[in-house]
Amino acid sequence: MFFGVMPVKDDGKHRLVTTTCTYCGVGCNFDLIVNENKVVGVASNPKAPVNGMHTCVKGRYGFDFIHHSDRLRQPKVRRYLLEGGKKSHHGSAGSGWKPTGIPPSTSRPKNSLKPVIPPVPTVWAS
Repeated sequence: MFFGVMPVKDDGKHRLVTTTCTYCGVGCNFDLIVNENKVVGVASNPKAPVNGMHTCVKGRYGFDFIHHSDRLRQPKVRRYLLEGGKKSHHGSAGSGWKPTGIPPSTSRPKNSLKPVIPPVPTVWAS
């Protein structure tokens, strides 16, 4: 069986998961080929409104980071920022990263920018 241009064994284990590429802001869509909850390939999605059957090299082959052991699984914030201290330039023990949840990791930048940004509705995106 073929998914896009990627041959996949028809063994009932593979499934397609439609997603949006993470590499740039274009918004290309494609299908991840998943086998036993691990991404094993990428296939073009003919219904993709932006890119159709085309995918760049990074989108087509750059999926190894998904299951990499160094990938962050939750937000981290510098310890000194959470503890209200000053940044140390001497590599002290308190300068490391501390795992946090979403609210602590987003409240610090938001509060730091309040004096700079005028009070208007703002949308943050990447």
